[in-house]
Amino acid sequence: EENVWKLCEHIQLSDNPSQLQHCYAVFISNDKQAVPIWKQKASTNPEVPVLWDYHVIFIYEDEAVTLVYDLDSELPFPCSFDTYVNEALPQDDLLKPEFQRYFRVVRADVFIANFASDRKHMVKENTDWMMPPPPYPCIRTTDSSNNLQEFISMKTSSATRGEVMTWTAFVSRFHDPERRWSLR
Repeated sequence: EENVWKLCEHIQLSDNPSQLQHCYAVFISNDKQAVPIWKQKASTNPEVPVLWDYHVIFIYEDEAVTLVYDLDSELPFPCSFDTYVNEALPQDDLLKPEFQRYFRVVRADVFIANFASDRKHMVKENTDWMMPPPPYPCIRTTDSSNNLQEFISMKTSSATRGEVMTWTAFVSRFHDPERRWSLR
């Protein structure tokens, strides 16, 4: 989530900040916080998905192309939306109901303005870091030092947290058969 936030911030601060209007942060999770995603670097077998509690990807969409940026994927970086969905997010109707994924799609400008994380989710019970934290300060807003769970939760959509979608709605939102090859 912080990598995606930093990418959004980078675009906002770039020489062409108008590109931010084409960018989205997408949280993938469900009520059980158990979502399978294929083609992940953390998998020991390419045919076996990684079961994440949540996962965050970056999407860039304009008139010509929709690209997915997933730092944890073995797929090309960036990857076409259709390839990513086919390879990493196969249809939810193939999964047991407890593993069906939901997608919180957040416009990049909204994500930058409203996301905050104090990194508590990165600390073990004994206060050791699971992995070294990023070198930059925690991401905060004027209203919050930590609202990560509000982005991971797939209960409701909101103006400051984005729209929650089913797999079908997510694919329909970003897949355009007139400009891209069709999904399997």
